[in-house]
Amino acid sequence: MFDDPIERKRKELRNDHARALMANTKPREGARKHMEHDLPYFSKPEWGKWIQCKTGRKPKEASLVLVRFSGRSENQIFKDAPAIAAWFADDGWMLETVEPLITVTVDAWMPLPPM
Repeated sequence: MFDDPIERKRKELRNDHARALMANTKPREGARKHMEHDLPYFSKPEWGKWIQCKTGRKPKEASLVLVRFSGRSENQIFKDAPAIAAWFADDGWMLETVEPLITVTVDAWMPLPPM
């Protein structure tokens, strides 16, 4: 169910914290760090809610998402424009646009709507 080891660890820490709260005991060190946002919990991204890139949160690698970007091409300037894109750890954001972009800054992203 959880292929991503980071997501597996986050779920484990959330469960430890919940058990500690229910038992009215002190949560273990990992859960305490989780509560202090050393390991921030991110819920599953939802359609219709923008996720700001400045938070450092990225989509699964190579999955297509909707992004809001600013930048320019040879003929146009874009400000808060939507595009379909994918994020790659090695190359960064790859946007599907009609014209090649000279500069690009992705401000936010969200998953594509359900089909």
